[in-house]
Amino acid sequence: MYFKKTLVFLVVASMMLLGIMGIASAQLDLARTDKLNFNHVMDISGISTTPDYLTPGKPGTLQLTLRNTGGEMLKDVIFRVNFPDKIAPSKGIDYWKTQIMSSGEANTITLSLIVQPDAGEGVYKIPFSVDYLNSIGDERTENGTLSVSVGGRPNMFVELKSADIYQGHPSGTVTVRTVNNNLANVKFLTVQLGTSSQYTLLSYPREYVGDLKSDDTQETDFKILVLTNDPKGTLPSSISLPVQLVYKDFFNRDFADNVTLVLPIRTAAEMGIQPSYAVYYVLGVVVIILLYMIYREYKKRKKKQALYK
Repeated sequence: MYFKKTLVFLVVASMMLLGIMGIASAQLDLARTDKLNFNHVMDISGISTTPDYLTPGKPGTLQLTLRNTGGEMLKDVIFRVNFPDKIAPSKGIDYWKTQIMSSGEANTITLSLIVQPDAGEGVYKIPFSVDYLNSIGDERTENGTLSVSVGGRPNMFVELKSADIYQGHPSGTVTVRTVNNNLANVKFLTVQLGTSSQYTLLSYPREYVGDLKSDDTQETDFKILVLTNDPKGTLPSSISLPVQLVYKDFFNRDFADNVTLVLPIRTAAEMGIQPSYAVYYVLGVVVIILLYMIYREYKKRKKKQALYK
């Protein structure tokens, strides 16, 4: 009887031990499977460039934060970017690496780059990869794409090209020339001449130009009447012309430039305008005709007086 109880006890104990070992083995296999499937633990955030909009022909930097969001330590981590044709590493380095990244660790990565001078404005995609080993030596690669913006701030130049207003001729046309003297293109350009107590606008104050590419120019005409308080009608020596440019850049950022141009008002001689003698010629002819008619009338009266004597 005692032998039977001992045998039953040994059988039950053996079964319990096997069960415990099976559970432990299953948990171990599950943990191993998790480690073998360990992937997508790299988080990239805080992506930025300096300057915010990279300029063609000038160097810049790419910054980002690489974080290990997994629960295991990583080894031999290499972050590598594949720059497109128009962007290159300015110092010949297109990667960052570290031997160990603990769970939750974050690293700031800064890569120097330069945009080719002939690069056009736009958003450029930069593929990247992150290679590493997990805690059991399993190799992993994560891929993704970054985006950077290329294009600087437009720089508009405004000047007074010409005007046909001078002393004695207060009404005329002023021509404003706008030049896009930077690499950035502009869109939806509008040129506006502001109001002033020095003149009256005789034309519409605003003209829509549209797109103005780099190194392009545009001329805009405005007709004005210069005002004066002088009793003799003498115009001021100069007047101010407030001009406003409203436009957008490639990325649809709004810009408004205000410029004040000075219009000097010269004399006709200073403008190289010769006085017209046609009026004097006509007046001379009229005077001669009148004198001739008066002379003929005088002669007729003299003849009549001679007949009656």
